[in-house]
Amino acid sequence: MIWIASALLTAVVVAVIVLPLLRRREAQPARAAYDLAVYKDQLVEIDRDLERGVLTGDQAGAARIEVQRRLLSVAEAAKAAAPAAGSRRSVAAALVIIVGVPALSFGLYSLLGSPNLPDQPYAARAARIRTEKEQAAELQSMVDRLAARLAQHPDDGQGWALLGRSQAVLGQADKAEDAYEKALPLLPGNIQVRLDYAAVLLDELPDGAPFPPRFVSVMKEALAIDGENPKALFFVGLAEAQAGHPAAARALLTKLLAKLPPGSPEYAQVEAQIKQIKE
Repeated sequence: MIWIASALLTAVVVAVIVLPLLRRREAQPARAAYDLAVYKDQLVEIDRDLERGVLTGDQAGAARIEVQRRLLSVAEAAKAAAPAAGSRRSVAAALVIIVGVPALSFGLYSLLGSPNLPDQPYAARAARIRTEKEQAAELQSMVDRLAARLAQHPDDGQGWALLGRSQAVLGQADKAEDAYEKALPLLPGNIQVRLDYAAVLLDELPDGAPFPPRFVSVMKEALAIDGENPKALFFVGLAEAQAGHPAAARALLTKLLAKLPPGSPEYAQVEAQIKQIKE
């Protein structure tokens, strides 16, 4: 029975690895690059909030764990979306995996396997799970207290921005959007809160969908505050291309390209986007 189960499991693993190699997938570097940059900015903001005393050490730790989890998810998604290097090379790699993985797996198992080894009990992981739940509960409690305070002081723009960022970390996108909508008019010159809000709007966007109008308007506000901001240049440029304004799109992306080091991945990505713009 153990060998049948092992064979089935091996077949599933091989299928998961091989199928992406046998079909080309379109990469989405723009969204992944932006998400990574925003989450890294959020880690910096958490450290600043900790230094200012806005967050306790436990609260900052819980928030940092959640942001790091999202960073890993974005990085894994970006790798999964990478295009195949060529059909001939992909087929060759698939054949190697189909033949090699089962042979290597069963060979190692015959030498090192221990089918009678008991599974790791849940109790061994209970302490870690309990700690993570306690941290999440403490973070939620902090967010609830902040929301209650802002109900009494609705003119606190920084407070609304912090609430939006915290709710985004907790996965409460709708509440985060409401908080950012309250923060923006109170912080007219703050570019970072607009970039954070744009990240929430982009995170809710289905893959392959055009940018929603609110995302575009927020990014244009950011560009108006700082006409040299790379993120604003990039996404407003892409938005202009989606809107059928190739000249404006090319101008913004070309301006961004001049700021990037030649030969860097970012340079190649922006250059590719410029080439894809249709007249």
